[in-house]
Amino acid sequence: MNIKDQNACACIASKIKEIRQGNRLMLNDDVNITMNLYRRDTPDKRCGVVKINGNLDFSLLDAAMAAAAGFVVLRILGAITSFLRRI
Repeated sequence: MNIKDQNACACIASKIKEIRQGNRLMLNDDVNITMNLYRRDTPDKRCGVVKINGNLDFSLLDAAMAAAAGFVVLRILGAITSFLRRI
């Protein structure tokens, strides 16, 4: 959004309406991971660095559905193992 446009007020108002109509249960967080790699024979000397930068964007509803699905799968696997032990 460029505020220097002629219809800046209308553009800002439309963006606010778009945000209000969207999913309010969204989480957006930056992910920054840095790992230093060392060799076993020379643990004092660093031999590499792995950097992962990104953005994690998910909705709380999606996270709850994934957790519920995982719980159901674990319960089913537990029931199958219990059944197999009885045989």
